[in-house]
Amino acid sequence: MPQQRQHAGPEPQPVRAGHPDTQQPAVAPHVPAQAPPPVQQAQVPVQQAPAPIQQPVVHQQPAPAQDPRPYVYALAQQRKFNEAAHLAQAWETHALQTYGIDSPQATQWAEIRADLAKQHGNFVLATQLWISAGRTRLAHQSPDAPEVLATAKCAHYCWTQIRDPRQARLCGPELISLLRALPSLDRRHLSVAQQRLEFLHNAPSGS
Repeated sequence: MPQQRQHAGPEPQPVRAGHPDTQQPAVAPHVPAQAPPPVQQAQVPVQQAPAPIQQPVVHQQPAPAQDPRPYVYALAQQRKFNEAAHLAQAWETHALQTYGIDSPQATQWAEIRADLAKQHGNFVLATQLWISAGRTRLAHQSPDAPEVLATAKCAHYCWTQIRDPRQARLCGPELISLLRALPSLDRRHLSVAQQRLEFLHNAPSGS
């Protein structure tokens, strides 16, 4: 029996680089075969004049950190999804180790990974990552914050694209739990998700 696909509206736009507190790590994680991270310039002492008075040492400011996100998305546009996902996961790991599991930096990289998974057609992983990012944001932001609502919409859309009924059933309860926690979200998202999950549970085995 073909899986029933329902949509709550047009495909939502992914959450990318517009969030607050978007400081990126100054030192890139070790990623083989990727663009090298920004390198701090060496401290160069000022040459002393041939006089008995020592000259002060002037230290140069480190070069500003480069934003790796355009490079990651450039890889995705070239359909190098595995390479882009590997690099994004390395940056997420670096953000987790540097700023903490609930940090905005780590959450943003989880959302980037979710968007890459969606572009690659891996809707199961995309759904899981969007739900996780939504839960993390909800722990620190208001339920009506635009970023929180956007992650929920993205999670719902990706879930409706999962063609494997078993995988959709597994992701459904977590998605519905997230949607229920957002009273300002359009109620159609919740009702459509509930109807689809009910259909999946009532569908014959193997559907």
